[in-house]
Amino acid sequence: MKLNFLEKKITSLFSKVRIQKGDTLLVHSDLNVVFRKLNISLRDSMEIIFRCLQKSLGPKGTIVVPAYYYDYGTNNKCFDLKKSPISKELGLFSKFIFMI
Repeated sequence: MKLNFLEKKITSLFSKVRIQKGDTLLVHSDLNVVFRKLNISLRDSMEIIFRCLQKSLGPKGTIVVPAYYYDYGTNNKCFDLKKSPISKELGLFSKFIFMI
């Protein structure tokens, strides 16, 4: 019940900032701060944001997240598309998107 209300509220807020169907949206922020105060798990919070973005953007919209691998340049490590992790500094939502 609480999660359903929260999803409606977030989707409404996305609408107020003029996120529209078919848009391309770059998401780069620490989204979990809000959910931590509401006592919602990290996994659930990422799924909620993703569902709300999907609903707001529609099937033709695009969600873009940063997915850098900082160790590639700074620690002389080889980059491997399938094995190189997303740098932790980029937040949980980037990792969540990478995993789905």
